[in-house]
Amino acid sequence: MLKKLTIISILTLVFFSFNFASAGGEIKILPNNPLYVFKDLGRKIQDFFTFDTAKKIKLRLNVAEEKLQEIEQMVKDNPNNSNYDKYLKKYEDSVKQVQGKVNELPGEIKDKLLDVLASKMIGHESRLENLKYSMQDTTKDTLDKIKDTVFDKYTEISLKMTSEENFINKIKDQFQSITDDSISRIQNEASGNFKKIVDKVLGSDDQNEELLNKVNRDVEEMGLTMDDILETISLFTEEDMASLEQFARDILSGKKSEKDTDQVDLSADAFLKIEALAEIAILNNAIRYCEEEGFEVEDKKYCVSKEGEKCDVLDFFSQICSF
Repeated sequence: MLKKLTIISILTLVFFSFNFASAGGEIKILPNNPLYVFKDLGRKIQDFFTFDTAKKIKLRLNVAEEKLQEIEQMVKDNPNNSNYDKYLKKYEDSVKQVQGKVNELPGEIKDKLLDVLASKMIGHESRLENLKYSMQDTTKDTLDKIKDTVFDKYTEISLKMTSEENFINKIKDQFQSITDDSISRIQNEASGNFKKIVDKVLGSDDQNEELLNKVNRDVEEMGLTMDDILETISLFTEEDMASLEQFARDILSGKKSEKDTDQVDLSADAFLKIEALAEIAILNNAIRYCEEEGFEVEDKKYCVSKEGEKCDVLDFFSQICSF
């Protein structure tokens, strides 16, 4: 009798939970509802009894989608809920569950799933970004970390199903449907494996290499070294560093060119440090001249002849003194 009652109770609970889980599409039962535990239980039961790999992955993707919809609905009703950190982490956990045995899927199913994943990655990025404007500042930090984890996980799953080149093309297709500002934000904020994919989608790897080669040539022509430049920049304030970084990104994206350097918003102190590089360049050229003449340089100050005679390196360069 007890065994029969237990089975009936389990079946009732399963039926009850399935009904709560199926209500997910309507987003009526939210995480702040005491009955939400049954909705989550229903999802777990559905997952347990779904044996087909493709269907299980689709189910888990739907759960992740529902959890994000639930958060969006709650934020709309009350942006100051103190439990949003917890709800966001539940969404993050649901994304981590998507993986499954994706490598066992047939080719045509993998391709369809890749389209879905790429679409969700870009779509969820925009929706999570919108949530930031409605949430408390403390929750925004959590949201940014979760964004990184979610996109890294989706990237990891995708690369298990296809080549990097194919996945890059999928993301490139998704970029066709969003604004340039959104693409720029994604590129600036992406991290990990997803960052590498985005950079390759936008051709940033080639651009960065080309820009770096040009910078090296320009630096050498100015009589400076990369160490001179980096040492000077390291003394800049965070605000000046941010302005320089943004200007560099604008050049890479084609929004600005080197002719627009007068538009860089730097402090007076930063400009003084940049002007000081001119003196370093003169000294570097003087040192190089001394060495090219076959003499040694001592302490970056003296040009020394083979007989041990010393001459101020700048004076030697200006031919005020000679050997």
